[in-house]
Amino acid sequence: MSDRSRPIRVLHLVGRPPDVQTERAIEALSGGGSVGTAASVARIGPGGTWLHLPAAVWGLRRLAQQADLVQCWDDLALTAAVAGGAAKIVFSPQSSPTPRSARWLRAAMSYREIHIVCPAATARRYYAERGVPIDRLHLVRPGVDFSRVRRQRDPALRAALGIRPDDYVLLVPGESTDAADHYLAVWTGSILACLDARYRILMLGRGPRAAAAMALGAKLGQPRMVCNADATLGRRAEFESLASAADAVLVTATGGRRTPCAPGNPAASTLPVIAAMAAALPIVSVVTPTLAEILEDRHTALMVGQPKARLLAAKVLAMREDADLAKRIADTAAAEAYELLSLSKFREGWREVYGKITAGAVSADARLSERP
Repeated sequence: MSDRSRPIRVLHLVGRPPDVQTERAIEALSGGGSVGTAASVARIGPGGTWLHLPAAVWGLRRLAQQADLVQCWDDLALTAAVAGGAAKIVFSPQSSPTPRSARWLRAAMSYREIHIVCPAATARRYYAERGVPIDRLHLVRPGVDFSRVRRQRDPALRAALGIRPDDYVLLVPGESTDAADHYLAVWTGSILACLDARYRILMLGRGPRAAAAMALGAKLGQPRMVCNADATLGRRAEFESLASAADAVLVTATGGRRTPCAPGNPAASTLPVIAAMAAALPIVSVVTPTLAEILEDRHTALMVGQPKARLLAAKVLAMREDADLAKRIADTAAAEAYELLSLSKFREGWREVYGKITAGAVSADARLSERP
């Protein structure tokens, strides 16, 4: 950017309903110039800036010229920015990277300057292995707004959710997607509930697989076992607040075992897991490359090597039998979240990326500073 006296002008473009991780990122990066930017947000869809993709493309031909960067938060926004003639584009995918999307990005990069900012090293590696230039790939891990996290148990919230005082509640992070695999979480809860009916699974109740996960509990003859927070409360619940209604966290984010890129697809959202760490709740989790970037067995979580319900259920039982271990991993996870995965570090990472892109100083050597 030639005029160093003014902030970087960033247009945040949203084409599809964002997940929790994306919502929090947009809030953090567009609020009050917190990363040295002059930010604005445009949305595609009913009630948004433009009703549909053609209108967005037409509108961006003018609006994109007023920004130094167009920050795209999904594939539809990226398509609009490319077709709308944006000069510099930053893409932060919230959906699963696929071979087809990598090929499309390589083609688009031949006539647009597109940079990809990944929330995990596994996602960055995925694109690099499929031919996306390394100097166009960046890593900024999600950061938690600790003011949203409620660590103290909230009896009133538990009661509103229909949770009894003696229920043992396993909070399942994030939206129900293929990558999050909440179906596996319900199977795990079902095994535990057969041993003790007081085991409950607490879900946000959002995402394309939420209905299927909820229905599984009823099919297994345990309709009370799964709690849909949104439906029970009659409003959109904030995931961070649900920690105060839970006793532990169950992470089943396999990356989508039934998708073409499975297993090990790096797309499962990690911010809800980091928020659970900050809440100082003991965590039981499957092992994936993405989760291994933020969790460590018997240090910040108890982890199983295979995504099997019986193994996860056994690990939950083992955790409950060793209260000292459960407290130790919960406290360690909270300390690491506060030290390494804060909102301030998230903003610092984005400030560095924006500065390098607008200054034209992105190179393979510069990327060394971004290694995890």
